[in-house]
Amino acid sequence: MPVDVKKQAVTDFTIKGHSRQCSGLIKLREHLLVGISPFNSRFSPDYVEALLVWGHKNFAQVDVLLPDEENTVKLLLATGQPAGKAMRKTRQELSRHRRSVMQAIDKIGDLATHCKTLQFSDYEQHPKYQHLKLATQNCYESCDKFRSACINMSAQAIRGRSGSRDKTDAFLDKVNLAIPYIFAEMPFYLNSPEIMQINSSVMAYHRLWPIGDALFAGEFALRVDKRQGHGVVSCVES
Repeated sequence: MPVDVKKQAVTDFTIKGHSRQCSGLIKLREHLLVGISPFNSRFSPDYVEALLVWGHKNFAQVDVLLPDEENTVKLLLATGQPAGKAMRKTRQELSRHRRSVMQAIDKIGDLATHCKTLQFSDYEQHPKYQHLKLATQNCYESCDKFRSACINMSAQAIRGRSGSRDKTDAFLDKVNLAIPYIFAEMPFYLNSPEIMQINSSVMAYHRLWPIGDALFAGEFALRVDKRQGHGVVSCVES
């Protein structure tokens, strides 16, 4: 049974690698990149604080990855919200998450010298980030299977926010609005060590990325770097 993080006093976590490569990198304990999703009630201030405390105890370095405004607002536009309202809500949401992270860092103390809050756009001029983002876009254009996986993942996210079960062409048009979010996030999924200039990294999230299985199975032209790991973090009941 899944843990209700709203009602539970979260104090600890476990992490499971997505593949053998990921499990090996988790054992190195060099770097944890905590992914935070916008508009997800799981990421309450208490949850974020507990996760960062746990990460700091178990990894040499911990950083947080947030999306930027430009890509986050597309998630709301895809649900049909008006542009003005979508942008206001986006700014409020990202501010809420940044505030939660900073409050956690202040409480933890010495973590403040080690933990950075990053967003996609911080690296938009980085050559490796640009290369990986372009490779993702090219794969989307040339690979039917990858394109289908991206569309399905975006549709799932939009339905989760809107509750819609629409399968019309109009809905698919909305889904297409959100696809660039994947393009912007994928470089960190493929090779954050190269982008961030670190030895290795484990991206942590509370569930598997739907595209992950096919990526690790080599079903797309895109390749996950050998220094890049992915782990699913789960709450330990207290």
